[in-house]
Amino acid sequence: MSDFFNSGWSVYIAAVTIVGLVACLALLVIAARRRVMAGDNTTGHVWDEDLRELNNPLPRWWMWLFVLTVVFSGAYLVYYPGLGSLPGTAGWTSVKEYRAEQALAKAATAPLFASFAAKPASELAPFQLDVPADPSSAAFFAALAAAGGVRGGAPLELTDVALNPTRLGFFRVLRDMGADVAWEVHREECGEPVGTITVAPRGLQGVEIGGDQVPAMIDELPMLACLGALGDGVIEIRGASELRVKESDRIAAVVQNLRDVGADADELPDGLRVRGGTRSLGGAVQTHGDHRLAMAFGVLGALSGNAITVDDPDCVSVSYPGFWSDLERVTS
Repeated sequence: MSDFFNSGWSVYIAAVTIVGLVACLALLVIAARRRVMAGDNTTGHVWDEDLRELNNPLPRWWMWLFVLTVVFSGAYLVYYPGLGSLPGTAGWTSVKEYRAEQALAKAATAPLFASFAAKPASELAPFQLDVPADPSSAAFFAALAAAGGVRGGAPLELTDVALNPTRLGFFRVLRDMGADVAWEVHREECGEPVGTITVAPRGLQGVEIGGDQVPAMIDELPMLACLGALGDGVIEIRGASELRVKESDRIAAVVQNLRDVGADADELPDGLRVRGGTRSLGGAVQTHGDHRLAMAFGVLGALSGNAITVDDPDCVSVSYPGFWSDLERVTS
């Protein structure tokens, strides 16, 4: 934050303004000295023995523009910016402004820090916390189970998963698509419900997703789009333009990858559309370094009859380093 304390920016503004002021004054002086020559309106300078240079003074409105620029520049320097810690007539400086903002921030946070500082160390007792599984990571294996990809087509239990209602959008839609999905809360961790999600395979149907559904499952939408290639009917996702500014443009990347492996998919301005089918899918997938694309197409490739390769499998390590070993464990 030291940039707020030095006078470099104010000096730069002042220097540019002064240079502009001097340049305008110089133009005014030069223009005033140029006089129309009597008779032929030339300056008296001759080029190549017979080409005479015409005198072409600046238009009068240009003169007034330069005058106004000079007046404004001078007033700006005197009245407003100041130079570093030197205030202008208005009393503003970069140092003063920063320190005022800093004082407001300290006043707002001081009571909070004071309450901790007043406590003796003996009162800050340690505690134990079991961190539950991330529902976004669990969604990939729920999708695998819903598509019948678990070994023997068996149902799958995902234990110790965080079951905050705002994080369960994917599982609700998976149930709407026809999968057998249920969850049960067993305990709380720091006020958050934790429990088990059970998913069993059934025939998947198309579904429309949009509006309030999207925020609760924004990170799981690539996986849902991949499931759309397997079910009957059409899955359409709208209102999800945020996907374009994730680790990759997930709308464009998902659609292109689905097409590359043989699925029927269309890109929409704020989402995508995937038509289901029963054919086998195969081909190479470009993840663009996006971990969720790698896991979504990894699940799709793990299903019987599909042969999909992922160009950068290691990118999953940003959120789920053990994904590939866990995927192999439940499918082989």
